Amino acid sequence: APPLNSPLSGRASMQLQSNGRSAQGGMRISQGGKRWAASAEGRYIRQGDLQAPGYVLSNTGKQEYSAAAGVLYHGSQVDVSLYASHFNQNLGILRGSITGNLIDLSTALARPQPFPTFDFTYEINTPRQETEHNLAKAKVKWYGQNQTLELTYAFQQNLRKEFDVRRGALNERPAINLDLITHTLDLTWQHAPFGQWQGTVGFQGMYQDNNNIFGTNTIPFIPNYNNSRAGLFIIESRELSERTIFEVGARFDYQYTSARGRDSNNDVFRNTLDFQNITGTLGLVHTLPNGHVWRTNLGTAWRPPNVSELYSFGKHQATVEYGLWRYDIGPEGITADRVLTEAEREVPSEQGYKLISTYSVAQESKTFEFTTFANYIANFIFSRPAGITQTVRGAFPFFIYDQTNALLVGADATLFWQLSPRWQGTLTASYLWARNLEEQDVFVGMPPANLGYEVRWQMPAKKGWPSLQAQAQVQYTFEQFQAPRVVSPESIQEAQAQGNDLFAQDDSIFDFVEVPNGYLLVNAGLFADWTDWSASLQVQNLLNTSYRAYTDRMRYFTNAVGVNLQVGLQYNF
Repeated sequence: APPLNSPLSGRASMQLQSNGRSAQGGMRISQGGKRWAASAEGRYIRQGDLQAPGYVLSNTGKQEYSAAAGVLYHGSQVDVSLYASHFNQNLGILRGSITGNLIDLSTALARPQPFPTFDFTYEINTPRQETEHNLAKAKVKWYGQNQTLELTYAFQQNLRKEFDVRRGALNERPAINLDLITHTLDLTWQHAPFGQWQGTVGFQGMYQDNNNIFGTNTIPFIPNYNNSRAGLFIIESRELSERTIFEVGARFDYQYTSARGRDSNNDVFRNTLDFQNITGTLGLVHTLPNGHVWRTNLGTAWRPPNVSELYSFGKHQATVEYGLWRYDIGPEGITADRVLTEAEREVPSEQGYKLISTYSVAQESKTFEFTTFANYIANFIFSRPAGITQTVRGAFPFFIYDQTNALLVGADATLFWQLSPRWQGTLTASYLWARNLEEQDVFVGMPPANLGYEVRWQMPAKKGWPSLQAQAQVQYTFEQFQAPRVVSPESIQEAQAQGNDLFAQDDSIFDFVEVPNGYLLVNAGLFADWTDWSASLQVQNLLNTSYRAYTDRMRYFTNAVGVNLQVGLQYNF
């Protein structure tokens, strides 16, 4: 928000980055009086091909620019703010993730380095994505006696084009071309205390209109759809004692979706869906002596399936995906030549039940927080590998959306220690255990456990000298031991050549490659501030570690980005 009671001021910044040889610059200006304030900003980024340890990640450059402006009116009882922004990005997709045939795909998944790999360039060729976001938002906030009322309306247009490697003139024609319009309306009333209760009542509404732009010469990846959603909620709290606060909340949601698309024979299909649900939450905060606090919350959550999970069809980025109603499983295995109906495959909404508890201690030189959670999700929707497929645009691993009951249990811990007046240390740890309860199996792509430590040193500014801050971070990500079996593309091809179905007797979840090894990342940074200037020197992946992140699908084709040196400078005026 633009600041009130401030003279015309701003900041100009630039940053250079070694990995991708990128440069970015931006500027922000603002001014505010007693009643009015305004601000505007813009940023531009140009980046070439990124680099993994030992080789170039060809066609991973990007070009990005954005602009935003806002104005605020501050009345005696009413604040009115207007905001608008524009974002545009042209992003390359790794060329080595596209293969010509099934043999090439098998080779690509086993190759230590993606092929083809070219010399560094700033050019962005196919495959690539073009995205554009336009946002306009208006907010009115009224201040009453011990209460506030806030109304927010927002309009957003999202334009998305995805270009594949295609022959001839089709190479410059998008294979996916979407125009999504979204309207949202939020109303919240933080009411005056009612007896011993205080809280908020609200309404949230949303309307979306998604359209495929004609001319892609492909079956749309997702159909045209209209989506309407409305929700009412209330959340209240009260003090049970001087040390204990109780909170309770409830929410009702309704969603209506109308979808219109084409099947694999280019015939039109239509469907209308409506979902509704009631969710609730119970919470308790209990303060103990000597800075000890215990928080717990029991809540339910609800999420209907989105259009992509139901109807996605075909290639997106480096893989092929089929939604729950775009594939069938029969004697010949998985086929995607027709659109299923609700009678053939029911897809109920996800329903979650989560218990979370946090114990924290805050003392003079250290703070500690430990959180545990258990989340049971009925009808959990997830994506999993299903095989390999040959299309006119190449050979790709393909994934299908599936549904099951899931249990997720985990813990997070943070220990902050003021080691001395100038030294600070922070230790973090995170663990997640996830299980497919229906098949007593694991999922693909769940984040593995990780452990990190960060140390900071700071020196306040002295006469003639800037303030300095240095930091170093060590982060270790463990190998994901909750990984499914591996079925390689070679074994799938061999079975198909012999007329066998590998999944006829065992259709349990699998992955295409072995789970990547655990890895250690080291980051460091130095920051300085003096008068109107700020400077930074940062290094990510200082050891130039070769690794593949388990949660990234590009791990099938390449290592992640290597060492990256960033230099930044900012001037405040």
